[in-house]
Amino acid sequence: MRLAALAALAVSVSCSGSDGPRNGQIVAYFKGQLYLIEPDGGTRRAVLGTTGGQEPTWSRDGSWIAFAKGRPPENPSTSDLYLVRPDGSGLRLVARDAMQPTWSPDGRRLAFMRDACADLDCPGIENSFELFVVGVDGRGLQQLTRNADYDGEPAWSPDGREIAFSSADGLFLIRPDGSGRRRLTRGGYHMNSEWSPDGELVAYDTFGDIYVVPRIGGNPRRLTTNPGPDWVPAWSPDGHLIAYLSLHVCARCFAAEDPMQVWLMNADGRSPRRLTEAGYAWPDWGTAP
Repeated sequence: MRLAALAALAVSVSCSGSDGPRNGQIVAYFKGQLYLIEPDGGTRRAVLGTTGGQEPTWSRDGSWIAFAKGRPPENPSTSDLYLVRPDGSGLRLVARDAMQPTWSPDGRRLAFMRDACADLDCPGIENSFELFVVGVDGRGLQQLTRNADYDGEPAWSPDGREIAFSSADGLFLIRPDGSGRRRLTRGGYHMNSEWSPDGELVAYDTFGDIYVVPRIGGNPRRLTTNPGPDWVPAWSPDGHLIAYLSLHVCARCFAAEDPMQVWLMNADGRSPRRLTEAGYAWPDWGTAP
């Protein structure tokens, strides 16, 4: 089936159901800045003012994009958290030393990860990345986790009650006030978690494939079987589709630095189809205004 036909199929599925949220554009990193991608054919438009931007995430109402932006040359491994409107207006700094933001459903706060020991001596800490929450105005900073190992890559649940995140040995959930930490999966490199719009499932990637696991826990279900890598799932707002990064090559024919393509699949893993050419990273799917 040709790409145009597949894109048309994506539109017909994504526009089904008038009662739920409508699928908007996909935002992703491409050639040094953020771009908006139409899910019905892959046409793209640059978001002005986002040079160096990465890890974008849409506000629930589709009016803002939060993203991390590196600070070379003084410290190329450090990034700061910004907000911008889809047309490039309203650019503003929210927090320093912040990575991988995620919105609260009410649009008032952002959770992110930060090296909690960047300027401190922390003996006995193997990995000092922790989770934080801050208001979109930059006020009310709160640290959620304090552990001797990695906590990062937060994803805020649609009902606002929990934040999913990656740890050294699996995915966990935690309340936005830092209480109620509980395990969701067990295993290393369970990364890039993303909630289904109804809040019942959490998608994530591990070792080059995408899985979903129920919020209440249970056995994960594998969605992708591509020999190459499949990473960074992003649910469509209507819950019918998942955008993700993929590279369809043999299992040993790629490196982590290879440029990826944005693909779409049905939420059950069926009908994978390519949306873009290579060179993309960090897709997130927004709601149509």
